[in-house]
Amino acid sequence: MKTKPITKTWEDPAYEKPVLVSGWANFLISLVVFLILLLMMNPTYAQIAGKWRGFDDTNWNNTNNWDDGAVPDNTIDVVIPSGCTNYPTTIKKLVVGAGFIAGDIYRCKSLEIQSGANIFSEDSLWVNGTMTVAGLYLYDNHWLSGTHIINAGGSLTITSTGSAFIGQYGVISSSKQDLIVNTGGSLSNAGYFSVNDCLIIHSGASFTMTGNIAFIMGWEGDYNSTCPASFYVASGASGGVTGGEVYVQGKEKSGYYAIDIREPTFDFTGTSKFTIYTEGDQAPAYPDFDVNIVSGVEFYDVVVNNNGSTSTLYGTMKVNNDMNIEAPSSLTIASGATLNITNDLFMKTNLGPQSTFYASLIDLGQLTVGGDSQLQWSIQGQQWHLVASPVSNETANLFNGMYLQQFTESTNAWTDITSLSYQLGVMQGYAAWFDDNWWQGIYFTGDLNTGNIGSDNNLTKNNQGWNLVGNPYPSPIDWDATTGWTKTNLNTAIYLENNGNWATYNNGVGTNGGSRYIAPCHGFFVQANAHPATLKMSNTVRVHNKPVYFKSGLNNFVRLEISNTDQTNPVYTDELVVRIHPDATPGFDGKLDAHKLFASNPDIPQIYCTHQTLAINAIPEIKPVDIMLLTGEPGTYQISVEDWEGLENIYLVDKFTGNECDLNQQAYCFTSYNSDPQDRFTLDFKASGIEPDVNQDEAPITIFAENGHIHIVPDGKFINQLANKNLSVRIYDVVGREVYFNELNAGSTSTISAPGKGIFIVNIKVQEFERTVKTRVF
Repeated sequence: MKTKPITKTWEDPAYEKPVLVSGWANFLISLVVFLILLLMMNPTYAQIAGKWRGFDDTNWNNTNNWDDGAVPDNTIDVVIPSGCTNYPTTIKKLVVGAGFIAGDIYRCKSLEIQSGANIFSEDSLWVNGTMTVAGLYLYDNHWLSGTHIINAGGSLTITSTGSAFIGQYGVISSSKQDLIVNTGGSLSNAGYFSVNDCLIIHSGASFTMTGNIAFIMGWEGDYNSTCPASFYVASGASGGVTGGEVYVQGKEKSGYYAIDIREPTFDFTGTSKFTIYTEGDQAPAYPDFDVNIVSGVEFYDVVVNNNGSTSTLYGTMKVNNDMNIEAPSSLTIASGATLNITNDLFMKTNLGPQSTFYASLIDLGQLTVGGDSQLQWSIQGQQWHLVASPVSNETANLFNGMYLQQFTESTNAWTDITSLSYQLGVMQGYAAWFDDNWWQGIYFTGDLNTGNIGSDNNLTKNNQGWNLVGNPYPSPIDWDATTGWTKTNLNTAIYLENNGNWATYNNGVGTNGGSRYIAPCHGFFVQANAHPATLKMSNTVRVHNKPVYFKSGLNNFVRLEISNTDQTNPVYTDELVVRIHPDATPGFDGKLDAHKLFASNPDIPQIYCTHQTLAINAIPEIKPVDIMLLTGEPGTYQISVEDWEGLENIYLVDKFTGNECDLNQQAYCFTSYNSDPQDRFTLDFKASGIEPDVNQDEAPITIFAENGHIHIVPDGKFINQLANKNLSVRIYDVVGREVYFNELNAGSTSTISAPGKGIFIVNIKVQEFERTVKTRVF
């Protein structure tokens, strides 16, 4: 018998001869391999409920846009990832969280908007569960105003990469939405957050912020919002701001505050910055608004940047670092309110025309500054400026490198101040100059002046009575304020330097920009009319009004302007005001007129009234007024009507050429030479109306004024002729306007209450008899 030899040895299985299989089986194996590879390449291929894909469009209710092909309900956690072709636009209310809410709405249990993803909303948002924004949530509906709400158990978290716009930022008249955090709800921001209307944190609710930025715009405020404030933190709320910047602006309803923080533990700590804010490019300009802070609330840095509006502080504000008041913002500390700043208070101005862009502070309550109080001012080089210190302990060292002068009334002369340690007086004016042709900042540092300032008999008239004083406060003052002033033995005109020329103001009218409002840091001249004189003021004269030309209630005046028309040189102007006033007299009136002070720049043409050399000339009635003219260089000039009220038929007569120009129709252009007479012009009003006949001899009716009344008395010899006859009575003012008409009995005495004080023309007619009389009513 033969047997088979044993020759088999162990081999590596990899070298085993493969087994052949059929073609169909091979296909199945290849398919399995492909699916395994596909799974390895795309591990998320499995369908996930609540995951947005956005395959078709932005429609939340389109099933094709969701990974599992189903629109989520209140049991589904929703995730909006990055990298989608389309992102959802919610055109109905979106409710995040469990619980039944009736209506045609969108639902989900929780919502996460991942970084790089977004949701655009056109309706309200209710957060009853958890919502996290690491991407973008934007409510943007120009036609719907409403409310986003975070309810009990709900939380809205904005991460450091996230942005949530509750209403489109910067849109005033549309897209307004409040965000209300109810009891048990929470709002947390570490990213970019904006609510276009009001943010309300109720008692038991929480708002925390750890960084980045938040805007609370408060557009709606006083006209239809149901919210108590633009930013309201109720007593019993929790949270606070530990980092980032919070900007709050707001309108307010009557009886409410725009910013109202009532929880004493709601602090702004860390390196946070709280800005009382007004959007700079909005129209119309934002109104003034109030801020109420309860005692206990602490801030780190605070900025007032309300762009010309005024914010009034009530309650107690504790600032643990610095406070800035930006130009041209205004802050009032109300009576009874407290502002306590641990470090520095800085008030700013722009390096430009300081009459417009500066910060203003009125402290009617209590202001405490642990560091420095500093007010920045600016002046332009190569011209004199009248300046005054708003702090009580500043020295001439502030003007180191400049020329600084003081004015002495008794000698009517300027003298240099050469000592850097010279103490600047409170309410004292000075003149400053530096050589370089740019704007230079000046930083007044010390205790801000407030309260009663000035003393009895602090001004003199040992010469011409010119006293250089200054606004002592870090806010404008109102020269026409009805309370707060003591002005004894003073004419009521004020004189301020204005770009090389003089601005004047008196009793409602100004020239060259002169107004009733005197900016902080401004010096100005007043004139004593007897020795000694007194000027005192208190906080009630302080205002936030920017110095602008004031015209309210002013009648019967004309403002003339002269300017050079040679385009090769800078345009310089000067102004003259002539007014008709019932209290005026032919001489100088300290309460109505203003002297002409001549410009230091010889290139500025000067126009003034010959009589008494006046820049403001009040006359009791219409009559021709002689005008003087000074021009530094020969050239072409024009005289025009810059402003007028109540006067018509304004003519300028050039006595040198014989020309007459209707200034109501056009400016008068002329050439001036040094040899021309200075008094070459006359201003003629040529009032309409009838020429009075003051001769009443043998007149059957006498007309006279007494005790504020106009009396019309028939002569006894003509009583029978005049009995039962109609007497037509017309009264005209000095510019020819009819101010009274009536039909009276010619046969009896008539007493008419005068239309006011001043000169009036009375015209009477009875049958063929007519008489016109000019009379003055006191």
